[in-house]
Amino acid sequence: MDSILKAPGLRHLLAKLKERMDTAAPRPNLLDNWYFTDPINQRGVSGTVSDTGYFIDRWKLVSGTVQLTASGLVLNGSIAQILETDPGGTVTATALTTGGPVAAAYSAAAKTFTITSAGGTILAAKLELGAQQTLVRQDRGAWVLRDAPPDRALELAKCQRYQMVLTDGSVADEFSFTGIGVAYTEHNALILIPIPQNFRTVKNVEHRGTFYLFGDSRQQIPTTSLKMDRRSKAYVDIIIETDHSLTVGETMLLRTMSEQDSFLMLDANL
Repeated sequence: MDSILKAPGLRHLLAKLKERMDTAAPRPNLLDNWYFTDPINQRGVSGTVSDTGYFIDRWKLVSGTVQLTASGLVLNGSIAQILETDPGGTVTATALTTGGPVAAAYSAAAKTFTITSAGGTILAAKLELGAQQTLVRQDRGAWVLRDAPPDRALELAKCQRYQMVLTDGSVADEFSFTGIGVAYTEHNALILIPIPQNFRTVKNVEHRGTFYLFGDSRQQIPTTSLKMDRRSKAYVDIIIETDHSLTVGETMLLRTMSEQDSFLMLDANL
């Protein structure tokens, strides 16, 4: 029996079979924005993050610190992604570090995938149905992804279901157009803003910088607050408040000064 197993032809066949198994099609990744060397980062976060909460799209810092680098996320604590629905059945949670794959955690009750590390660099993560990981394989002693790096346009579209940055101050013009609507009281306007993806729900508006209403008079009217009203598949309605007097029924444009820090984001994170 030993001589049969040691036969050159059989060893070659077994090696080819193992290679074929290692390169078999991986199972779908149930996570969004899982490739940490080139993540979707609509908030424009950089450097080391120590405040708990969302940083790159779909991921929140639970404890400790996380540093964004070109090589991945240097994590000294825990980060998590919350799913909308539990996939059900047996799942495998994996993270790829510079040292190879490590087990991550998944709570079906909380629908939460969690990575914990003490200073390691996290390159990628995967949650999948089944009892074995298909995130990575070994190739000549090195760990490589079995999944191709995700398409950024597709990942952005998935992330925009949970948050959308509509303006970030990067437009070169003096004013950046944001939306159009109508004044419905002396101090309020309802502004319609087109959106590229169907938004998950109505939650809140996060903004900084200076926003103005422009009416028929072409005067710039500073705003005092912006808040979400409702949404459809193609647009969201934002209620704008100002201390200045508006003419009810007048068409209004919402614009932001193209300052370096101007920012308007719709937030529907879990």
